[in-house]
Amino acid sequence: MKLIQHIERLEKIEKLIQQSQTGTPDEFAGKIGISRRQLYNYLEEIRSYGVEIRYSRKHQSFRFENNKRLKIHFACEVIGHSAKQKINGGGQLFSHTSGLYQKTLLTTLNSSKAK
Repeated sequence: MKLIQHIERLEKIEKLIQQSQTGTPDEFAGKIGISRRQLYNYLEEIRSYGVEIRYSRKHQSFRFENNKRLKIHFACEVIGHSAKQKINGGGQLFSHTSGLYQKTLLTTLNSSKAK
């Protein structure tokens, strides 16, 4: 469950930064439901993926820099045995008698390539 909570927090952080609605660091941490120190740990994790994040006093929000941003996709789906055999990628997170739970984690996108 901690992995899912971690990914959900990263999703919320990404969304608020993308919308320039983080507010001050203390407000941002409050919106996520974590401490300010934990927020900076998450931001350092995102930076480790090559994404630059800066706080803009003018906009009173954190912002993505260097034409990169974080894209997080989380999907959890129960699939049957026959569908499991057709999967060529991804990973197994949990096995369950009724199927497989599959998870896609984090990627960084260079927005200049997307344009």
